[in-house]
Amino acid sequence: MNKTIKVTDIKWAFSKVFDTNTTQGFINSLCLFVGEIIRSDEVGLIVWRHQPIIMIRIYKIDFDTEVTHAEMITFKDSGLKDMLNSLHLENNDPKIICSGFEVFCYRPKPNKLYHPHIHPTYIRAREQASRILNALYAVIINPYEGACVSFAQVNDKISETFFKRLSNKNKTQDDDEINNFAIAVDNWLGEFYTNEIGSKQYRSKNRYPIAPKPLEGVELFVITSDEDDNLISYKTKV
Repeated sequence: MNKTIKVTDIKWAFSKVFDTNTTQGFINSLCLFVGEIIRSDEVGLIVWRHQPIIMIRIYKIDFDTEVTHAEMITFKDSGLKDMLNSLHLENNDPKIICSGFEVFCYRPKPNKLYHPHIHPTYIRAREQASRILNALYAVIINPYEGACVSFAQVNDKISETFFKRLSNKNKTQDDDEINNFAIAVDNWLGEFYTNEIGSKQYRSKNRYPIAPKPLEGVELFVITSDEDDNLISYKTKV
């Protein structure tokens, strides 16, 4: 069977395995993945099923360690709860779930404050974005092995084709297709990604001044990783 998602279709990828607290692990991984693909002068609004979920901003740049510090901007009436409810991560039942999302990238000016809800409609928010990134994610849970989450940045045509193909299959075939996507992510990370590529990506996208903080009425959390590649987060001030 031809795989819809191939390694060569992937622009950037991220994968993580969790033994406990799958919900928080998913959120932190989502933030770090987006933090690895947006520019330092951008804020990225994650949009899922036309709903604004959270906004991501680069919090700090460190060219010595090249560690990503992504600031998660949460706000009232976001679709984050709906997104998490669709995953049913609160139970440890075996499951294979896949979905896609967009990242609307904006480049706010220091003298022009912003808020994730500054554009009231999906169409308006999309029109005002400086660029739009497309991504897929898969969550595979095995009660005996933990949960694995895989993210990949792809172009919009690849994403559209992938989900169109899923809609024409039964659940068993869908699960195979999603597993193939997760394998493609692992292969990209294992065969394509190198420290040199990671360094080039980090230095290229972070060569711009850091975007200003948003208006009040939001909560800010920084997500990063420690020396052992464990995900950590802490709250910051507006």
